[in-house]
Amino acid sequence: MTGSVLLEVKDVAFKPDQIADLSSLKELDLEYQKKRKQLQNMKIVNDPYWIKIKERLLAAMKDEYDLSRICIQAYTNPNVLKGNRFSKYCPDLITALTRNDSTKLIAAWKTLVEEQCKKNASPDYLMERFERESHDPDWMMYGRVELVTFGFSNRVNDQIEHVKNDEAINRKFDQLFLKTHSECDEP
Repeated sequence: MTGSVLLEVKDVAFKPDQIADLSSLKELDLEYQKKRKQLQNMKIVNDPYWIKIKERLLAAMKDEYDLSRICIQAYTNPNVLKGNRFSKYCPDLITALTRNDSTKLIAAWKTLVEEQCKKNASPDYLMERFERESHDPDWMMYGRVELVTFGFSNRVNDQIEHVKNDEAINRKFDQLFLKTHSECDEP
């Protein structure tokens, strides 16, 4: 359960027409409850390291659940971005998304795209897409999707708990056994 997403719901859209395909809050709630219960009931080695890993996984799952719940709703009701525990990470985006001011929305969207261009291998493509989508009749929805998915969601995801399957965890796992053997697909 380390090193990846813990919940498998569809909680992000990349285009406005994908919003309808997002998981429902009921689907999210059911998956979270089921997986949380499985993790809570999981028998682990009675060792402070593994107990802490389990606690961190539960915290990571809760963070992921809370973020997913907000994002699923934010595409159609941006006001859910206000006043939650993640709001402090992107007040600029929340203002642009929740005020009925199209100039703030497009300015925030353009700023986000310019930030993405600095880290992207195809900055020209990003700017071309922005120009095309910002002139589309449904440009406000394109902007909203970009700001929720690549703005809010990415910023918050950088701040929440993640448990990585790194060398330290692998070493601690191997120490639980007298002898280990691993198979690799590579020669």
